[in-house]
Amino acid sequence: MSYLIIDPSPKRQQQLRAILISLGHRPTSIQIAGEWSEGISSVKRRTFDCCFVFVNPTSSAVIAAVTGLRQGMAYRATPLVLYTQEATRVLVQDVSKSGAAYLLAYPFTAGGVEIALRACGAARGQTDG
Repeated sequence: MSYLIIDPSPKRQQQLRAILISLGHRPTSIQIAGEWSEGISSVKRRTFDCCFVFVNPTSSAVIAAVTGLRQGMAYRATPLVLYTQEATRVLVQDVSKSGAAYLLAYPFTAGGVEIALRACGAARGQTDG
């Protein structure tokens, strides 16, 4: 399994990376992009099993994030997990409409990340077991 984290905050990047590692994922399978352009470049070069993307909690930011990544992706069906510090009802609806697999709240919990990973598996047509 390979993962991409796109987030300008080193603190959030490291917390999510630490949780993924604690859930049994190899550190070498987790790539981090600190800038949006770096993330777009990464998805053009490599296929990921799941991309975690920090978004500002506005409708336009959610739509722009999903659209921008989908256009650049080598494999457009890669599940996206968006996360933000302020999850509102409207944001949840926008994430659902955008086609992202899951909305994760920050600060992260191992349980929340595990659920997001299951949502990625479901979006890719995989099942547990």
